[in-house]
Amino acid sequence: RLAKRLIITSKLLRAQTNDSQATEAAVNDLYGLGFAFAEDLPERIEAVTLADLRRVARKYLHSPVVAVTTPAPDIAEQVRRTLARE
Repeated sequence: RLAKRLIITSKLLRAQTNDSQATEAAVNDLYGLGFAFAEDLPERIEAVTLADLRRVARKYLHSPVVAVTTPAPDIAEQVRRTLARE
């Protein structure tokens, strides 16, 4: 839930000026999304479920590569064990 709020808030903050709204509308239209694509974005973000994220991750995120840089080897080992469980 927090991640959704952060994404929506960030999006709304970036769209505070007429210039940014016009640019976004033009780019969305250019990409074939329609100039009003952003109007219902918060509702579409809220509709995404954890199951949706997992389904998409399983489909597109294969063999992740994770680089951990830390002066504490035990932290790197904890990350490796955590990733091995998933």
